[in-house]
Amino acid sequence: MASLQVSVFAVAVACSGLASCDDAREAPSQAAGPLATASATDPRPTEAAPDADAPPASAAIAPRDPWSEVLDERVLQDGRLGPGSKLVALPTITAAADVGCAACSLAGKPTMIVAAALDDPRAERALQDLDAIHRFYADDGLAALAVLAPANADRLVTPPDPRAAIDRALALGRRLRLALPLHVPARVDDGGNRVWEDYYAVHDSPLVLLVGDRAIVELLPSGVASRDNAGAGSRNRPE
Repeated sequence: MASLQVSVFAVAVACSGLASCDDAREAPSQAAGPLATASATDPRPTEAAPDADAPPASAAIAPRDPWSEVLDERVLQDGRLGPGSKLVALPTITAAADVGCAACSLAGKPTMIVAAALDDPRAERALQDLDAIHRFYADDGLAALAVLAPANADRLVTPPDPRAAIDRALALGRRLRLALPLHVPARVDDGGNRVWEDYYAVHDSPLVLLVGDRAIVELLPSGVASRDNAGAGSRNRPE
């Protein structure tokens, strides 16, 4: 991509380098450069011919929005977020009702994240399954958390009232006796959350994300990561 570059050359005569300032005024100009040439008989500078290869000023391209670059780095599978995508910091509200970052403290650790709709009976089984797997493998370094959000049409969205949503999520956690941390998306981008809605863009609820080395390793629909699988693993678990 050609870039428009403008160079301005300024020529100054320093009196300290000559016998006197009068000598400097009598000396012919030695200015050189593409924008200024002069002589003792005609001191007026002449402009250089325009560069035929230089693009017009209107052709200058504005820098890209950094957020567009983040979205372009996603690895898509069937038009949706797929394995290999980076784990991007997600602003959320937790039990403390403060805005935090889901999974920021878990970067680099093997992590299971379940994204599920609030008030969805299918989410309850997924949460219980994930909680059981997390309890079993926590001593081996497995981390886990859940992000709960309301559903709108075919996707999960940012709750209109995140503090009310976290209260509902915590009530669900108490009823199901969950030990894993519960989060809801926070409203940060002019009342929205583009990381949640545009980057992760969860359409399948519940959805389990397997994360390792700051990137998504696999996305599993509900039922694949189950307590039955955890139980099978326990029979062959090395001591």
